Amino acid sequence: MDFFVMSQNKKIYDYPTHSHEMWEILLNLEGSGTAVIGEQTYEFRPGTIFCIRPGIPHSKKSRKGFIDGSVLIRDFCFKSEPEDVLVFQDDERRTFDSLFRVAFEYPLNPSTDVYAERFLRCVVDAMQNLLSHWKQATLLNPEVIRAQKLLADHVAERQFEIHQVAESSAYSPNHFRKLFREQTGCSLLQYYQKLKVQLAKQLLLQNKSIMSVTEIASKCGFDDPYYFSRVFKKVEGVSPMQFYHESSQTTAREAKDGYTYYLFDLDGTLTDPGEGITNSVMYALRKYGIGVTDRTTLYRFIGPPLVESFMNFYDFPKEQALEAVEYYREYFRDRGIFENRPYDGIAEELADLKAHGKTVALATSKPEEFAVRILKHFDLYPYFDFVAGATMDGSRSRKADVIRYALESLGVEDKSKVLMVGDREQDVLGAAANQIKCAGVLYGYGDYEELSRAGADYIIAKPQELLRL
Repeated sequence: MDFFVMSQNKKIYDYPTHSHEMWEILLNLEGSGTAVIGEQTYEFRPGTIFCIRPGIPHSKKSRKGFIDGSVLIRDFCFKSEPEDVLVFQDDERRTFDSLFRVAFEYPLNPSTDVYAERFLRCVVDAMQNLLSHWKQATLLNPEVIRAQKLLADHVAERQFEIHQVAESSAYSPNHFRKLFREQTGCSLLQYYQKLKVQLAKQLLLQNKSIMSVTEIASKCGFDDPYYFSRVFKKVEGVSPMQFYHESSQTTAREAKDGYTYYLFDLDGTLTDPGEGITNSVMYALRKYGIGVTDRTTLYRFIGPPLVESFMNFYDFPKEQALEAVEYYREYFRDRGIFENRPYDGIAEELADLKAHGKTVALATSKPEEFAVRILKHFDLYPYFDFVAGATMDGSRSRKADVIRYALESLGVEDKSKVLMVGDREQDVLGAAANQIKCAGVLYGYGDYEELSRAGADYIIAKPQELLRL
């Protein structure tokens, strides 16, 4: 057989590093913890699904234990993808979990019963179809993005009316609420409360010695500190005071002492490149007879390496993706590069960091040549001690590699003094791969769910919050 379905069906606490000769679809059935796959660390929870390329070493740990299930498959639907691992999260109905249990609990032996083998093949095919559907359904609805930014901008306000967010969308309020839940996994109110609790956690770690819980509740937009505590416990599982006391001394000390090195992403963090990048992508796609009328569908190109984006989003083989990047650069080199603008408050925040004696560097997947030109064009270059970017030949393009290059070039010895700042999961995962912390920003092209799922240590709404970390 070219596939196998298995599970130890018992709680495991530390599964040692191993690899397989086949693709593995690894479904976490119960428990939460961390998985190390290749050189990257991922968090998992019930319903997390890892699709791991053959030969890639991986391990899992959980303090309270976990149960997972595995499908080993030789001819996998994502075998042409460039990633060594793809990560998904099961839907609310636990559809993937149900398919796995049907296969795992099937009573007949597929090795001896041809009909059992055919049946299980259909179930495994259904699993692959579901994963393919989820991968293709990654387009972010611009109305939902607008709502997320609106909620982030008003996170500390007392009188903000959440219902106005739904009523001001291009859809009917009920349909918009449905779209919002499908894209974020929670309701408008739940999302807004998560933002408030994230702000409260930062205030607790930074100001608990000089602010009461009542004052922190007020700064997060709560009139009633008791209601604030109930919301906090609902989101975090512990009360505000429990969270404060259970936070490690290391985290508290870092919050007090601050960071010495700040590594910034460029696109979506320092500048808004939406118009220039999407125009450049549309220019490249037209070379292949592909027309795009809604530029918001191309926002997913902002952040990840371009070669991977053309391969993932338009099924280009690698040779064609490399060619598409060259077409992209034809437009971007002289026009798209300046169809761009710095975010409000960025120059002031960079100046503030330098005034406090911080070392500031750029760590971007954009080619270094373009990054320097952008910084100089917007008069941001004098604030930077070092610029680390991708190489034109693609030999250094992944965010983890760029960050590693920056750290080595800066001669960093104590990684606990380094903070990466970015707006997408690539920034968070790249920081984790280099054992440094990351602050995710909500004013760029990522959102709270993406950043928190990736494991951001902080999530901030405005650049002015950086020095408080």
